[in-house]
Amino acid sequence: GGPIDGRRPSSEKTPIPGRRRAQGTLDLGVDAEQIVVHKLVDDIRAQVKAWRSGGWGGATPTSRRLLEHWSARDTMLYPLYFAQREAIETAIWLAEVAPRQQPRTVELLTERGNVLNSGLFRVCHKMATGTGKTRVMGLLIAWHTLNKAANPQDARFTDLFLVVAPGLTIKDRLRELDPAFDGNAYESAALVPPELLDQLSRATVVIENYHTLMPRSKSSDLTSGTKRVLGITNDTQSPFVETTSEMAARVLRAFPGTKQLVVLNDEAHHCYQEGTGRELIDPEDGKRTPVKALRATDLKGQAGKDARDENARARKWHAGLQAIHRKRGIKTVYDVSATPFYLSGSGWPEGTLFQWVVSDFSLADAIESGLVKIPRVPVADDTTKGNPGFDQGDPAFRNLWDKVKTRMPKGRKSDIPTGEPSLPVELQAALEALYADYANWHEEWRTEVLPDDPSSVPPVFIVVANNTNTSALIHRWLGGWEEKDSDGKVLTRHPGRLPLFNNVDPATREWFTKPSSIVVDSKTLDDPDAQIPDEFRAAIEDELASFRRERELRDPTLRGIEVSDSELLREVMNTVGKRNALGSHVRCVVSVSMLTEGWDATTVTHILGVRAFGTKLLCEQVVGRGLRRVSHDLNEAGLFEPEYADIYGVPFTFVPVAGDRTAEPPKALTEVFSQQDRPGTTITFPRITGYRLATPPEELTVKFSDKAHMVLDTENVPTETLTAGVIGAESVQTLDAYKSLRDAQVHFEIAKAVVDRLRSTDGDLRPWLFPQVRGIVEQWDRECLTIHAPAFRGLLLLDQYRDEAADRIYGAIAASTADDGTPIISPIVDAPPTGDTGAVFWVTRIDRERLHATDTRRCQINYVVPHSSWERKFAMQLENMHEVVSYAKNDHLGFTIPYVLDGVPHRYTPDFIVVVDDRDELTRTRHPDGGRQDPLQMLIEVTGNTKDRAKQTKVRTTQHLWLPSVNADGRWGRWTFAEITDPAHVAVQLRAHIETLRDDS
Repeated sequence: GGPIDGRRPSSEKTPIPGRRRAQGTLDLGVDAEQIVVHKLVDDIRAQVKAWRSGGWGGATPTSRRLLEHWSARDTMLYPLYFAQREAIETAIWLAEVAPRQQPRTVELLTERGNVLNSGLFRVCHKMATGTGKTRVMGLLIAWHTLNKAANPQDARFTDLFLVVAPGLTIKDRLRELDPAFDGNAYESAALVPPELLDQLSRATVVIENYHTLMPRSKSSDLTSGTKRVLGITNDTQSPFVETTSEMAARVLRAFPGTKQLVVLNDEAHHCYQEGTGRELIDPEDGKRTPVKALRATDLKGQAGKDARDENARARKWHAGLQAIHRKRGIKTVYDVSATPFYLSGSGWPEGTLFQWVVSDFSLADAIESGLVKIPRVPVADDTTKGNPGFDQGDPAFRNLWDKVKTRMPKGRKSDIPTGEPSLPVELQAALEALYADYANWHEEWRTEVLPDDPSSVPPVFIVVANNTNTSALIHRWLGGWEEKDSDGKVLTRHPGRLPLFNNVDPATREWFTKPSSIVVDSKTLDDPDAQIPDEFRAAIEDELASFRRERELRDPTLRGIEVSDSELLREVMNTVGKRNALGSHVRCVVSVSMLTEGWDATTVTHILGVRAFGTKLLCEQVVGRGLRRVSHDLNEAGLFEPEYADIYGVPFTFVPVAGDRTAEPPKALTEVFSQQDRPGTTITFPRITGYRLATPPEELTVKFSDKAHMVLDTENVPTETLTAGVIGAESVQTLDAYKSLRDAQVHFEIAKAVVDRLRSTDGDLRPWLFPQVRGIVEQWDRECLTIHAPAFRGLLLLDQYRDEAADRIYGAIAASTADDGTPIISPIVDAPPTGDTGAVFWVTRIDRERLHATDTRRCQINYVVPHSSWERKFAMQLENMHEVVSYAKNDHLGFTIPYVLDGVPHRYTPDFIVVVDDRDELTRTRHPDGGRQDPLQMLIEVTGNTKDRAKQTKVRTTQHLWLPSVNADGRWGRWTFAEITDPAHVAVQLRAHIETLRDDS
């Protein structure tokens, strides 16, 4: 169709492509009914456009002079973007023109301020990241100050400004808004005409972190014991903590006289009043409309904690402004934000636009205007088995978190990663593919830019993780890690897996003086009162030491001056991508939680998200960290050359907001317990904590069973990924570095992994076994490995695939016997070594009618509590099988199977334990003992997604390690494992499994 005349309406529409639907087309991921047009913004936009075309009629002479200066292309060092002009023009029109020409608009904003902001008059300018929000705040300060200087009696203007930032990182950057600051934007960027520059000195500009708006303690020496004696249970009651009035007086001490203030909120989506969750103000006419929306207390788990933290911050920020307004009076609150939406748990429908937004320059506008980099996300890949081209499903590296979340460490101290770092194969492949593309960008910079500009900085790769343990794991994997003994002494340091991000010298095994990759905790950096957690400090200790040395070398006067870890890291972060600065050499930043807002590095080329992204707001915030342009030079056509940022793991699709959950009355509790009056139904089971491999014979022999077979395809890990933006060039990332590996190299690395598993009983390596193992690996490749194109053999050296191949080969060796006939695998037992079904007691809130009351002859536990509909049917079918002696749903029994996934220990809980009489009919007739003399214990797992890596590892561990060790030990009888793929035909599948066991014997 080509370009459409006119301006894009202000509406909620995700400007990032969905998956590729057909050749040459992109799905924007938005259905028509999901697009909401913002009528107030569009109406104001039309009025401002007409006012601009008419020569800004009705503006004060000073305002007109400024508007002429800002619209001329040759009067400023950096001409204003249209986005910036539109925002300042809208502010001027609302203050100087609208009260006479469009009073209803001002009345509507005043009403919304009364209802939604406790009387604060707020106007918000929505501007995409990278379109110059800070510059607009400078224009607002200049416009107010110069008009106040020209007419001190004009109450519409002021020269007192409180600038509030959400964190210290942004606060540091906003210093350019203070005319008294050396290097301020008014002089350096010629924001005001030269003849008016001196008058800016009358402005008082105070820049604060929002924490300043919170009451402070009056005594840092007050102990918790003293508080108890004085009966102080919380800070709001404490006479040793400021009241809100005292807090306001403290903040206002910086402002002379009694004039009202103007407040400028940077990243203003962190400042709002929570809704009731029951009604909202219609953004068109101010009417109250019933609605159901989640409050923070309605959300559970990590999502609930995050929502409570974010909404508490918004509430405290807003309450601080209210206190100042009561004390002195705030003329106007100007908000600037790329994402001025209500957050989850705010009591408003998540993603609802602030009702006081008056101008909107969206991300789509910014991309199409060339003001920011074009974000490219996965739109297609080759993850369909056997498909030589790009498949039509969802790209694997787009919703990456859904594929790896169950295998990533939690945020608990017990999950702090130790030992050799290992990542889920999908995450490793995503890192490797994106890194390969980064390496091409880096090589282009090194060969084409650096020789002509030695002070230039390299491109930057950022990873956004969900918690400190995930960030530490990824950072150790890509940057290097220390191997320590049991006493914590460093044995050696291992280089990272990605050379350009590696922090360990491969030759000396010492840390490089200047780390190429860093890991940061954004929340710690932005909170002046936050302390770096001990475990996180340990992870970055060497980086901090390097940066301290570098800091003193750059400025010897700082030698001996103490600086906190947070301050040092903040300085490093603030200077990533900056020339001749502390962080100028950093190539990779691994961030905990959201990467710091306001971080203005322009050199970001690649982003990887390793966390949940449930909303458009979160997606846009992360992508915003990589949108700032490097160059603002115009090409021959007078336009910016397109720049790109390739992004994995951030799913840019519009997510409809679920409605509020209606409150339900508490459900009745049902006791689930073992009944001692059910003879013959007790099931005993081993309590295993690990496995021990006895020293294998010097001559290894192996016979591969079906369990050793492995299929290598691209169903989970693509070898090619296509990224694209809504406009601009596409890009393809590949794993070609693995395709070029020789077969001999692949066999060598897998053999090393198998030999590492064949240690002696004392844990010593036996390298002389390597030649034999190498031959066994080659045999396994010929007999057991199936490769479906476009996959290739080199993919076996992705960590998880290498470990899976080694486990299968090791399992085949371990299943054999030593020369004297003794088994190789033995279990490591817990204390006590045996558990049973006789001590179960717990309660459930599941409706009684959904429970299954068990057969008194077949199950010792009174109820099966189903987690899905099939479990109830499964229990009923078991009770109708004459082979079944007894059974138990494995719920609160304490029976688990230890396994290791990606280097992290886990516990697998099979679904059911079923004791069966596996004798044939003739034998059973001759020995009518009810099958209780030598029964077969069956572990039952219902298998859904057989391609799930975690499930495959659980099953493989059960078959290769748990069963051989337990059956060889003999204390707990005979055990087997069966997967049920069709819950509707349980009896057929179990009987077929028993028949297979008879045939094998």
